[in-house]
Amino acid sequence: MTIIPHVSLILIFAIISHHLLQLFIVRSSSLFLVYPNFRSSHNQPKPTAGGIVFVLLAVSSIALLSPFLHPSALLCVQLLAFPLSIVGLVDDCFGLSVYIRLIFQAITSFLFLLISPLASSLFSFDPFNMLCLFFLFFSIVAFINFVNFMDGMDGLLAGCISIALVFLYFSFLSPLPVFILIGSLLGFLSLNWSPSKVFMGDVGSTYLGAVFAGSVLQAQTWHLATDMLFLVTPLIADSSSTLFRRFIARQPLHSPHRQHLYQRLHQAGISHACVSSLYILSTAFIAFFLLVGGSSFALLASLCVIFLGLCLDLSIAVPFESN
Repeated sequence: MTIIPHVSLILIFAIISHHLLQLFIVRSSSLFLVYPNFRSSHNQPKPTAGGIVFVLLAVSSIALLSPFLHPSALLCVQLLAFPLSIVGLVDDCFGLSVYIRLIFQAITSFLFLLISPLASSLFSFDPFNMLCLFFLFFSIVAFINFVNFMDGMDGLLAGCISIALVFLYFSFLSPLPVFILIGSLLGFLSLNWSPSKVFMGDVGSTYLGAVFAGSVLQAQTWHLATDMLFLVTPLIADSSSTLFRRFIARQPLHSPHRQHLYQRLHQAGISHACVSSLYILSTAFIAFFLLVGGSSFALLASLCVIFLGLCLDLSIAVPFESN
């Protein structure tokens, strides 16, 4: 696979996305403004739902180019995640019940399982297979929410997912149109980096979580799928550990809070840019060792990242209990 067309496509759509987002910011109405609250890491209103730009660029390009392309499950993944992003857009603007959001996440997860080569052998009446299938289904829904939880710091989520998608798509020898999402996401990152001018909102974060999960399920082996999951260790470790600690403390799991490690590091006085850079570099660190050393090195790198997070939690971050 020659890399030049892919890189060119990424750069072109990064520029397009950047300029479209500038128009979105200028013309965004009060409908798209999010105001600071006790959970916010910002102190002034800013437009949200900017993720609609990279979502529409990715989906529309696939829809327009699909008649000229060979069928690809990775293209289907991005299209199947689109309704979930629309639900996220409605939630950004008007607010939706958590149950409505979960229903659409569940539908999207089930559709991903239907087109997954990994899950195809699990669709049977065998009790063990059914248990594994349910576990996968639950894991996809959880992953979408975990990714959404991490969208609270300038550039953090967009940066981490950009690196993860680059590694994933190049590893899969993916068709050209899927790289439009990476380019569009990088264009978004240019205006989401600290000090941010726009947030992606649920329309962007739930879409990215769904696309990554659906893409991992297109791996040909469980071994390869596990390797891909190493890439999102910084996101998953923070989200899952926070959820577990809230469960142990008997706190409502669905209520807003600011107890994630990235939030508590910011509360301790570390800037948006530094916190986000830490998570992005951790993702790149794992990707590098996965590339040069394979699964064993990626596992070791992931454990190092988790250990670093634990050290930061104990030595620098505002205590979990104080939030």
